[in-house]
Amino acid sequence: IKSLGLLPIVVADMDETLTPSRGECPRPVVEAIKEILKKTSFVLITGSDRSLVDRQFLEPFMPALKDLTKEDKDAILRNLYIMVTSGSELLTYDAGKESFVSQYRLTMKDEIGQEKWDKIMSILNEVLDKFNISRRPENDQIEDRISQITFSPPGRKASIEERNLYDSTQAKRMPIAEYIKKRFVEESIPAEPRVAGKTSI
Repeated sequence: IKSLGLLPIVVADMDETLTPSRGECPRPVVEAIKEILKKTSFVLITGSDRSLVDRQFLEPFMPALKDLTKEDKDAILRNLYIMVTSGSELLTYDAGKESFVSQYRLTMKDEIGQEKWDKIMSILNEVLDKFNISRRPENDQIEDRISQITFSPPGRKASIEERNLYDSTQAKRMPIAEYIKKRFVEESIPAEPRVAGKTSI
């Protein structure tokens, strides 16, 4: 790369890479990313939505730039690319607005249509009963993330301890994902379930 006169791009996940699960980015990591951004581009890509990126990453990161001039701050932030919900939306820094703005956004509902979307929701509710999963709607077990639907038996809002203990080997979720895949085929739904992280499909 250097022989071509190019700089490497650094790409990283968020949960349990840059941040603890559902936790804030630690100060040493913030400082390391700040130094990277002075030299090259940094891409944060995550399955989480914008609200979690704001809380876990941007809110701890932005104060680290407060002592810089606006010119230096803008130069650093122009090197930061944030891809939320598995890359289906790209956020880049707009110096005029002093905020991150969307460059594109893909929506699952527009791709597959309302009828198929509603059928997916019905199948995921069916899964709760078939696999004897306690219904905990307050924990966001079935979550619309615009470009994807995230199904988490313990729920997005479950405690960190519960999330860590639930299914670190994916053994509990693989049969669920296989069942969802079978039902999608039966209903001609053009979507694919994938097991990710410690709790999600």
